[in-house]
Amino acid sequence: IDKNDDNELNFKEFCELYDQIKESGDSIREQFNFFDKDGSGTISKKELKQAMKELNENISKTELKRMLKDTDVDGDGEVNFEEFKAMLCG
Repeated sequence: IDKNDDNELNFKEFCELYDQIKESGDSIREQFNFFDKDGSGTISKKELKQAMKELNENISKTELKRMLKDTDVDGDGEVNFEEFKAMLCG
């Protein structure tokens, strides 16, 4: 996914990752549930890291923080379904 080998996942690269997930034909809720490993209704930094590993994507701690910061609109440190949906649907 890190096409430019800068050890970071930029927005374009993340969108390409999303497209890979989306191609499976899952609904947005199913995609969210893939990341929400504990079923809490939010995606934590730990869950995001775990999901990325399952997708065979190694991203840095810095990039994980950036992804959460960019998506976490309410600033609670986790991504809820509405934030996830807004990120995907723009």
